[in-house]
This record gives sequence, C-alpha cells and structure tokens, in this order.
Amino acid sequence: MSCQQEAIEPTSQAVDASAFEILPTISQSEAQTKFAKILSKAVYNDEGVRGFIQREALKQFDCDYDILYGKIKNKEVKEGLTFKQALDVYAEDANTLDQIEKSAPLINILLPNLEFAGGMSAEKWDISNNRIGVAAEAGNTENTVYGNGEKVYYIGKNEIPKFPLLVVKNNERMIVKTPATKSTEAKYEFAKNSYNPNYNNSKSTKWSEWREQNVSRGGDTLDYLSGKRIYSRLIEAYKKTNTPICQRDYVYYNIKNDSKLLNRKKNIEEKLIQFRVNGSLCDDLINDNNNLHPTTGKILLENNDPKFTSFTVEKRYASSSEIIKGIWTEGAWEFVLILKHQWLDGSTTQQPYSFSVKGEDLFDIITVSNDRTIPTWFNHSENNYQMRTKDKNRITSKWFRPNGEYGVWLFEWDIAKESTTVAWVLVEQDYNNNKFETEVETTFTRQTTWDFKAGISAKVKELVFNLSGGYNNNYGSVIKTKTKISIKESDDVIAKGDMKYHHPLITKKRPVVENHYPVEPVCNGNTAFMIIQPDLRN
Repeated sequence: MSCQQEAIEPTSQAVDASAFEILPTISQSEAQTKFAKILSKAVYNDEGVRGFIQREALKQFDCDYDILYGKIKNKEVKEGLTFKQALDVYAEDANTLDQIEKSAPLINILLPNLEFAGGMSAEKWDISNNRIGVAAEAGNTENTVYGNGEKVYYIGKNEIPKFPLLVVKNNERMIVKTPATKSTEAKYEFAKNSYNPNYNNSKSTKWSEWREQNVSRGGDTLDYLSGKRIYSRLIEAYKKTNTPICQRDYVYYNIKNDSKLLNRKKNIEEKLIQFRVNGSLCDDLINDNNNLHPTTGKILLENNDPKFTSFTVEKRYASSSEIIKGIWTEGAWEFVLILKHQWLDGSTTQQPYSFSVKGEDLFDIITVSNDRTIPTWFNHSENNYQMRTKDKNRITSKWFRPNGEYGVWLFEWDIAKESTTVAWVLVEQDYNNNKFETEVETTFTRQTTWDFKAGISAKVKELVFNLSGGYNNNYGSVIKTKTKISIKESDDVIAKGDMKYHHPLITKKRPVVENHYPVEPVCNGNTAFMIIQPDLRN
C-alpha cells in the first residue's frame, strides 16, 4: 500500500450531464436536510440500500464509518441500480441530488458506532429492520430525525440515541482535490495523512481510538525492609553472627558473644509483616480457577471478590492512581493463613489468621487499555480504561501489609515445647462451612538433645551453641512426615509449605541499601511470599 497522500478517485466515470446544468445553490443546512429526507425514505423502503450503506460504512475508508456520497454514488446497490438512482426515486425532482452535491460536495453519511452507550454499530446493525432514523448534523441545539421522510424525533447535541441512526453531515476528513465538471466526476483527497488507512501511520485518527497506557512502573517485589520495621535485636544478630541461621536464637535467647543460650526473652512473638502472591495468579483469583473441590470438582464463587471493570471519565484523562483504583470493583478477597504446630508430645494444633485484601492492594497494573471517544455531535470526549492489554503479563504482584505498619501477631515459637518446623497453608476463602483436609509435606525437628526446662521464660541450662554449624541432625531428631491441614471446600489453596525456626531472616547475599535490609521470605517456589519475623510485643 502507498505511504503517500492518496487521491480518492471516483468509482465510475459515467456522468449525468444534468449535474452540471446551472443550478441555484442552497445552504449547507438545507442541502443536508433535503438529503436526510431522501435517504430516510430510501433506507425505510429498500433493504438493498440498507445493506449497501452497511457494507460501505464497514470499509472505514477514512478511518471512520463514513460514506462520502460523491465517491460511491455510482456504485451498484444491486444489479442495474446505482446508489444515486436508488435515492433519486425519492427526490423532489430530477435535479435535487445534483443541486445537493453542487452545494455540498463533501456531503457524507455517517453510521456512528454508539455501541459503548447501548446504541447501534455498523457491525451489529440488523438491516432486516427498516425502522432507522436519519438526522442532519447542521442545525441548532436540537436536530430533527426523519423516518421515511417524516419528522419522528428531535435529538439533542449531546444525546445518545438508543435506536439505529444515520447522520448526514459534511466529511471533515476529506477535501475536494478537483471539482466536478461536465465531463468528469470530482476527485478527493484526505485532509490529513492520519485519516488515510493506507498511510503508514500508527496514529490514524478515528471516531474512537484504542491505545495502551502505562499507569505503573511495576510491582513492589523487592525483598527489603526498612530498619525501622525490624526488631533491633535481629539487626544486631545480622551484624554480629557469622551465619544467618542463628538469628532467631539471638532474638529469643539473648545469645551473647560467648555463644551460650541464656534466659528466654519474654514477649517475643512471630509477626506476619507482609505477603504477596505471583502476578500470574491474578486471573485465577478473579475467576476462581483454582476453586475446585478435590473430589466433587464443584466450583464455588464469591460475589464479593474483586474483579476488573471498566472505568470512564469525561472530558479529561484520568490520573494513574484513579485508573488503578477505578478498574477494580468494590470488594475484597478473604485470605486465611493457616499454621499447624507439632508439639514434643506428638500432638498438633492449627491456628488460622484472616485478613481482607482489595484488588489494587495485591496486584500492580502496569498497562491498561484506553478506549478514547473523540468528541462528536453525539457526545463529549470520554476515556474508558479497561484491562484489555496485548500482554497479559503486565500484571505484577505487590507487597500487602495486613495490618499496616504494625503487622499481624502470629505465635510464640518456643522450641522447648514444639518442633522447629511449622506447616502453613495460604488460602483464599469463599465462605462455605464444609471442610476437607489438604496435605502438606514437611519436616518436623524435635530438639530432644536440648535440656530445656518447662515454661516459656524458664532458664535453660547453659549449652554451647554451634554458631557456625547451626541446626542439623546432631542437635535433634528429624521426623519427615506429611501432615493434614483442615480447610473449607470452597477455599482456593494459593500456596503451602513449611517454615523453619533456623530459616534465615536477614540475608547477607545482598547489600544493605539506605537502611533497608535484605530479608528472606517464607515461600514455596514462586507462588507466594511471606515476611515473617520475631518482634518484641509490648
């Protein structure tokens, strides 16, 4: 296709000589009104004319659903009948159409796409229905709509019609390159290259346009915490110990430089500071794709879960923060973190922790689509934002803090009484009381060689702690087992695994950056990540 300005040649060189007789000119408004009346009769009485208009509009020769009369008037509507001849049947006299074309050489028929407001579009126009209105653009604040040549309605400038409508107007996207003469038809060219669909220009202007818009740089996925949010004793452990696996002991037992376990410190508890899930799970959560009962296969949906919606503003572009918030419905996912403890006597307990999360707080939207409606006779400009991007991976995860800066208190980890491993399952809950059990494979370690005395704050015997070696089989009996965690049948299992007492908390694999420490999340591969650390509960 040519990438240059193209002239639009006439379809046929056959010329009606009467078109060039000396005819009195009329105003643009009168020409449009006369043409609208004639056209309204033709589309009402002839399905062939309706089909012809639909076919020509769908070609979008100027990047809109326009039909330039002078360009297509000599095309056949059906065998042996041109479009001009089909209209001429309903004209006042043999010269009416010639007079209209002479006075308004750019007279045009627009089949507007009003589908966004529940109206008609060229694609969805049922041409078997002859009840279609025709209006002329030129006029005052209200424009007459004609049906079969009669006035049937008055439509305001900003009113969106709910019925099929054709608009007679001047084509502002074309100019007359060579006026008609007695021997030739008029020739046309595009007013701008952007109106030419054959011009290599990605910014072709249409009645409405679609584009992708970046609203974020990407998710908050860095595993760093501000030093202000980390217990000071944990930072001390990071700075003083040679291995990260002794950090909880430093916090819980006040390990000194002589590597001895001292009194267990009171009021130390584990805290869930923040969590995130992989952005690829967004669609699963919205559509409950994972919500299948393992035996019945039944899917249960929760109507209050957030979903993507469209977000529209008039007469302006929305800010990124407005878009990110606006494209989510109201509602929240109900997440439950279930922890299962195993005690030294072999018994187990299960503890759930619940929190609600809105869509915009769990996922970061990088790119959205903007369906922009260009202002016309029918409407103001509108910008409609939706999740309809070419790249579905433009949704990333972000850290969610269940209780803001404070975090959620979980439990005391007293390894004098329980295993050094806690099993966990993260589920999204859809409110159903029927329960079943999901299996978690984990390793429970009982520190049987440690001579602890009962009581959370009891003084333990002084033991030399191997700071360089940390925990291994020499310090306790390792029991590999599969444990069951009870959940509800409508729960989506997001991730599951175990966390270990000697799990690193602040890692030395990455540097400290501006008082932000590199932390190690509890995770299960690449699905869910949780920052869980001990803290002093005042």
